[in-house]
Amino acid sequence: MAATVRPQQLRTDLLMDNFETIELLILAGLAGFILFRLRSVLGRRTGNERPPQPRPGFGQKPQPLPREADAGAAEKVEGAPLAPPPRKPAFDIPADTPLAAGLTRIQLADRNFDPAAFISGARAAHELIITSFARGNRAALRPLLSEAVYDAFEGVIRAREQKNQKAETVIVAERETKLAEAGMDGTTAEVTVRFVTEIISNVRDAEGKIVEGSAEAVRKVTDLWTFARDTRSSDPNWKLVATESVN
Repeated sequence: MAATVRPQQLRTDLLMDNFETIELLILAGLAGFILFRLRSVLGRRTGNERPPQPRPGFGQKPQPLPREADAGAAEKVEGAPLAPPPRKPAFDIPADTPLAAGLTRIQLADRNFDPAAFISGARAAHELIITSFARGNRAALRPLLSEAVYDAFEGVIRAREQKNQKAETVIVAERETKLAEAGMDGTTAEVTVRFVTEIISNVRDAEGKIVEGSAEAVRKVTDLWTFARDTRSSDPNWKLVATESVN
């Protein structure tokens, strides 16, 4: 005997089927939206991404990322001589001065040399060297100093340690950081910077008694520091090669 399907039951089954279909469509749409948001936030990797660009070093200006249009232009001029860098020195230095001529010679030897970036790096190096020398931090000093300057600094640090003394230097203010001289010695670029700072410095013995300097008196110090770098080297950083105290 055949089963009898009532109209009411048929309508109920159809409604249930429709609800299931609508629910599947909603879930599919929600999944698609989530995938779209993930792709927009995280991006896609195509295998053609540019490698991370190295950070500019001491005295180097940041380099713009290459563009596809630039790559095509570079192929056209391959083998042609490179144009010299701009010869306008930083800080509006008169073009007819020895300093301006020296900076130009460095720029011709190193197209990435930027006087503004150099003076900023020299200021940071000056502070780091002074504080590291007072603390006897040899690891911080070694990469910033030439062998001769490092040996001189290390000798003073060793003498303090033998006497069980500790030094302290606090930079109260930086009054001036100014380019003084610049030029080339063969392939080596040399730049002398004039630093005028106000500092508090002292040396204490094992009992903490001050044997040199003061814990409160502020001294004005003027230094001439010369930094050097071989322009043929891949290392963009400069090293302190000479120091002179004016006062």
